[in-house]
Amino acid sequence: MSYSYGKWTKYLVMMENKTLVDYLPKTQLFSETAFWKHLNEYGSVVVKPSEGKQGYGVVQVSKCGVNQYEIHNKKNKMILDSYLIQEFLDKILLKSKLHIVQQKIPLATIEGNPFDIRVMVQRKKGAIEWEVTGKIVKVAEAGYFITNVVKELQTIEQAYEQSDIEGIDFAELTIEMDNISLVTAYELQEFYPDSKVFGLDMGITADGRLFIIEANLSPSIGMFKKINDMTIYQRIKKFIEG
Repeated sequence: MSYSYGKWTKYLVMMENKTLVDYLPKTQLFSETAFWKHLNEYGSVVVKPSEGKQGYGVVQVSKCGVNQYEIHNKKNKMILDSYLIQEFLDKILLKSKLHIVQQKIPLATIEGNPFDIRVMVQRKKGAIEWEVTGKIVKVAEAGYFITNVVKELQTIEQAYEQSDIEGIDFAELTIEMDNISLVTAYELQEFYPDSKVFGLDMGITADGRLFIIEANLSPSIGMFKKINDMTIYQRIKKFIEG
């Protein structure tokens, strides 16, 4: 049996769970209508290939004036008038790959750079129960709006101390993150029954709101060797080997 591994499919699967709905950025298949609807509602959107990896082809579009829009790709930014935005949309629509348009989440920052959290959720071979086995914070390189280019990797405790998040009980936030990650794993399991691991990219806003940005079916664990707490990496590896 074959499965779709695209972002759009996983979004639809997660949207089936009422608990997860408020944790998912508003997302639609890319079309001219969907693009303008989201941009007018949120002021800033992200357009990405449904099956893209490592940030390839991900673009942020923000309204910045009357009939003016900022295009942000990697470290590059440019201001386009509305008629040039139409050319930009036409290029995406002509591409063969499926794209999605998504509400831009205003991620919390560390020294001005946005960050997100990779949450590993695993189960051992033959097991029914899922467990959260590790978290790592990815801080974006200066000038990037997503963390595919990483400036620094941190433990979640380090990130909490250095971030611009204020007035939040971090213990409660961590429990909420774990609970939502487990709900997500059980929901995705219904569509991907052979999976033993999910790597969730979760975002936090400066006021402590959590979002599930993306679910990865084959997450790399190499980044967990680059922080000073090797027990996290060892725990993740033990689940893979078991």
